Amino acid sequence: MKLKKKIAPPSYLGKIASEHWKFLMSALIKDERLETIDLGLLEMACVSYADYREAEDLAERKKAISTYEKIMCAFEATPKARRGSKNGEIDELNDPYDLI
Repeated sequence: MKLKKKIAPPSYLGKIASEHWKFLMSALIKDERLETIDLGLLEMACVSYADYREAEDLAERKKAISTYEKIMCAFEATPKARRGSKNGEIDELNDPYDLI
């Protein structure tokens, strides 16, 4: 079921993740890309974004970027994902749940 109203971020998310939740929630609802079942994935995207922002070394930052990009591809919310590939599938998209 597509979400039509914004939902507040979970109380346990940190400041950066909460702010990103609000941003993504608005954008994904506007583009009709968010369903109720996707909320866990949205949470993981926000935590990955916060990890990226708070990373203290390049390896941590690269891991967070990779995770975030894969999750956002699942929402078709990256330029590459919106373009898709010639066969209609998103290139290099792995199941984001494999990241857990």
